[in-house]
Amino acid sequence: MRRHAKRSSVVKKRYRPLDHEEIAILNRLLELPFPGRDELRGQLKMASVNEIECTDACGSLEFKVPSNARKAEVVNHPAVEAVGHDADGVPYEALLHVVEGVLHELEFWKGDGSDFVRRPRATDLVVRKGPWDGVVNLDELSGDL
Repeated sequence: MRRHAKRSSVVKKRYRPLDHEEIAILNRLLELPFPGRDELRGQLKMASVNEIECTDACGSLEFKVPSNARKAEVVNHPAVEAVGHDADGVPYEALLHVVEGVLHELEFWKGDGSDFVRRPRATDLVVRKGPWDGVVNLDELSGDL
């Protein structure tokens, strides 16, 4: 499911607590109701993250959630999607992946394959309402998000 191609060859697994902007992004993604949302919010309170190594400022994260966390009965994959624009005006997607009821990955990718100029921000994001087919036509996005 990963779409960002600009990862470094070095993969480091250093789990850490979520930072304030990451929490804001995830709260934004989880603001609209959908099946499993409340359980995902609960998992966030216990989760730690590993920043996926990219060659740019992609900001994608891998989650580590304790095994005793309540599983989310999510029906869509990805569980939630949002769109935004990078500082260069190029649209990007934010995808929250859930595997077997557990937070798995927050993925960011730009439709044109270019590097991120800056890390994604919660204020950039417009959450898409589901259900969706998992495909966003980035060419149809206006620059006024």
